[in-house]
Amino acid sequence: MKQSVKITMVGGKNVGKTSFLHGMYMVMRRGVNNFFLHTADGDADNRLTTAWEALNKSGEERKWPVPTSDTLTRYEFNFRAGLNRTLMSFEWVDYRGGALLEDQHTAQDLIEQLNTSDCLFFCLDGSELRSPVRDRVFEVDNRMCITRAKILLDRLARRVPIVVLITKHDLCRHRLKDDLMADIRLLFDAWLVPGQGWDVLICPVTLGSDLAEDVQGGRIDPKNLHVPLIYAMFSIMVEGLVEQKRKKKAADDAVAQAHQKVSGLSGGFMSRMFKGGQIDAANDEVLRMQNLHTREERELDRIQRDVALLGRELTNAVMYCDGERMTVQTPDV
Repeated sequence: MKQSVKITMVGGKNVGKTSFLHGMYMVMRRGVNNFFLHTADGDADNRLTTAWEALNKSGEERKWPVPTSDTLTRYEFNFRAGLNRTLMSFEWVDYRGGALLEDQHTAQDLIEQLNTSDCLFFCLDGSELRSPVRDRVFEVDNRMCITRAKILLDRLARRVPIVVLITKHDLCRHRLKDDLMADIRLLFDAWLVPGQGWDVLICPVTLGSDLAEDVQGGRIDPKNLHVPLIYAMFSIMVEGLVEQKRKKKAADDAVAQAHQKVSGLSGGFMSRMFKGGQIDAANDEVLRMQNLHTREERELDRIQRDVALLGRELTNAVMYCDGERMTVQTPDV
């Protein structure tokens, strides 16, 4: 598995990125089906929980996060299966709203960040989807920095999984799902075209269905906030699974080659007498390769089980693999 993992979140201004982060952290901090998210820094945990407490108040006492004035904020998170086993540690990078449209220096820094990222979250404000976008597609595109994001991602050295995050879904939940998907496909066509190699999750999230009618007094009741993170972890671990299968295959080959060397040295009595030292060394090599094979096999089994457990959380998710709609097939574990 990768030792250094980074998730980067971008979007237009006032799309609710910070509110999503606070909600996602608190949902996963409490745990979803034995998966947990914790900060590596106790002070960061205090800041996130304090902000969430302010958001959970009602009326004038409710305090929504203030949009960050910094170019970016960073968090170090540990994603765990159970409270004691860390599946992955990763860096979360949240760019200031509108950073996609800023000067060349900021854009170059963003490109460098994206090139070292393992998953990208792009936020689309659900208020833009209150009504069909076909007659105002360029207006929405410009306001949400969609084409700008496409241009920057086209410059990346590799394809990374993308989460299209529909924030404030309460504002567009009155619309039919098929109509919403038609709008999203129109806006994000470049990432959903076969042959382009993008893996994409489209995920609506909300901090509460009542907020559309009453943003200060509506009940805070998060929906789907865990799904994007689960998808990111799943995608990165699938990549790790492919690499681990390669390691396991290499270990298989090494064991076979070690056995073949022993067989070549172990002829008749005279051969064993004169090549005894070489045979002993070859047998030691067989033992080392078998131990390596056992370690790689156990690691492969562990990753396969973790991927299957994560996949179970994505059975209803809207995902595309190179432009084709996909579903997760997970074995019993």
